Amino acid sequence: MDDLGDTTTTMATPDDPNIGDGFYYLFAQLPGVGPNGPSTRTFTASMSNYGTQQVQMNPQPSAANQLDFTLDAGWLEMTPTTMSMRLNAGQTADEAMAILNHGGLDATVQMVAFETGGWVPSLPMDKIAKPTVAPEHLNDRNAKAVAIPERKPAAPLAAGDVIGTWPSGLSLPWGVDFDQFGSKVWLSDPYVPTTDWEYQSDGTATGNTIDLSSWVGSWAGDMAFDPLNYKLWQVNVGGDNCIHELDPVTLMSTGNSICWGASTSERGLAYDPISDTFFVGGWNTLTVTRFDRGGNVLQVASVGLPISGLAFNPMTGHLFVLENSPTDTVTVMDVNDNYNVVGTFTVSGFGNYLGAGIEMDCSGHLWMANQGDHDVYEVDSGESGGCIGASLPWMELDPTSGVVPAASGDPGQMPVNAHFIADGAPHWGLVQASVMLIHNTPYQVNNAQVCFTKAFSDVAPTFWGDLFVHSLAGARISDGCGNSNFCPTDLMTRGVMARWLVKAYHGPDFSPMPCAGTFVDVPCETTANSEYIEQLYSDGITTGCQTDPLMYCPNDPVTRAQMTAFITRTAYGPTFVPPTPTGTVFTDVPQTFWAAGYIEWLYNEGVVDGYPDGTFRPTESTYRGQMSKMVVNAMNLPMCQAPMAPTK
Repeated sequence: MDDLGDTTTTMATPDDPNIGDGFYYLFAQLPGVGPNGPSTRTFTASMSNYGTQQVQMNPQPSAANQLDFTLDAGWLEMTPTTMSMRLNAGQTADEAMAILNHGGLDATVQMVAFETGGWVPSLPMDKIAKPTVAPEHLNDRNAKAVAIPERKPAAPLAAGDVIGTWPSGLSLPWGVDFDQFGSKVWLSDPYVPTTDWEYQSDGTATGNTIDLSSWVGSWAGDMAFDPLNYKLWQVNVGGDNCIHELDPVTLMSTGNSICWGASTSERGLAYDPISDTFFVGGWNTLTVTRFDRGGNVLQVASVGLPISGLAFNPMTGHLFVLENSPTDTVTVMDVNDNYNVVGTFTVSGFGNYLGAGIEMDCSGHLWMANQGDHDVYEVDSGESGGCIGASLPWMELDPTSGVVPAASGDPGQMPVNAHFIADGAPHWGLVQASVMLIHNTPYQVNNAQVCFTKAFSDVAPTFWGDLFVHSLAGARISDGCGNSNFCPTDLMTRGVMARWLVKAYHGPDFSPMPCAGTFVDVPCETTANSEYIEQLYSDGITTGCQTDPLMYCPNDPVTRAQMTAFITRTAYGPTFVPPTPTGTVFTDVPQTFWAAGYIEWLYNEGVVDGYPDGTFRPTESTYRGQMSKMVVNAMNLPMCQAPMAPTK
């Protein structure tokens, strides 16, 4: 606004590729010319998240009048950007952090910490069935044209109570998202496919919308909240059949998308911030597909459900699957246990193909869109805590919010103390986190990355295998040998190896079938890890140590050569055959040696190495520390992004 009371019009120059961002054209009426030349005009400039400034200029007729000025804004930085802490059981320690403000305006901040660095095993990897519906029904808004498989009986869960409802005002509410930071609900409507709408959690429309016209195909489906980057993601039903990123702050589609090779449209979407992976599914495939931010498919679970919406609780590892079916049942699956069904429940008001999108909030409540009455439902999930707050059980931040003063010579500063608690860690070994700032400045602030290790008493930081041991424990493949120890120099027995490899193959929460007495030397009642031994045999990774009678030799140590064969079958599949060996990699592994192919393959893949004298020593026994390195490298388990200790 200028001093004459005129309302001015501005145009941001991103519309002009020849002028950099941050410059603006301002159009205002030229004042009358007096006896002393053009009069001086004063303009007041302001913008959201910036300060306000008055500027003066003497506009000249028939000329381009330029005046350069800046608006004050907060400009934040978290320091340090990476933190590493290592503690033994019972210990605590503090690490100093700070939020710096290099800008000229005070900034309000809130800190949020999320556990990250989760590991996703490569199973299950089911085949995705081709759609059984006619092509004209592939992008339908309900599953009435789908041949729904018969449901397997499941335990009823104490969940599904309706906490509240409110009318959406939309023709057909479908996709649902919950902004965990702003406590807002986002909805889509297939009948207006180019727009998403924002609501307060009480149903009050905020008036904010996001335009989807740059990417939407037939319509926009379910949504998921990405707290690590404060973004929303949404399924494109039709078109490229990918997911697309939305910014709830700028109210724009960012132009980012993730495609995982979908051959048909899907409906439901959920996000896991711990592993930074997405779940997608729909009734065309009756399948849940899990992929990473690069679009790499990590897991495929054929669940046989007509999926309309997905929600994920990272605290429990449970995936909530809402159907579009005659019952609109919600099925809860444990993704850490091969997507086994935990139980099911239904929600009053749903049924007869009314299911659509679903999302979970931080209290563990589910938000569901109803295609019948067009209402939004808040529903009890039976679980609590669908997201993480400002602190973690093993890292407490203090303070978690505040005002960072503007710079005055030196940057303004808000000191923060990070208090680490070894016994708050969920398990032995490495855990990682990302600390994020929610703030009112216009500039992006990089997250701070945290690596915390609850260390075994008998694994020193100087031990060559320190990082591998604690990475293995962090993935929950091993919890040590007892009494706070890992026993890294103990021999690796075939029985313990079976437990490690099954967990590496299926995931740490996988439950093998009960022991059935497959091996004559593995009595079920008295043999440790007997169920894992039989599972390893069922998976085709081992054939035992003797065939007639069938024996496993659970107490025998594993040689380095044997271990390469077992690791290769676990990491690359039991039917994988390595290339023909050359016999030139190690001096003591000739081409004719039975395991030469496995050894050379893993060496070329960077999984194993030899000794300084050029040997591999294939007949030597494997130690627990050595196997830790092999498993971590082969399965690409999370490692702390810190300087590596010497390796062997």
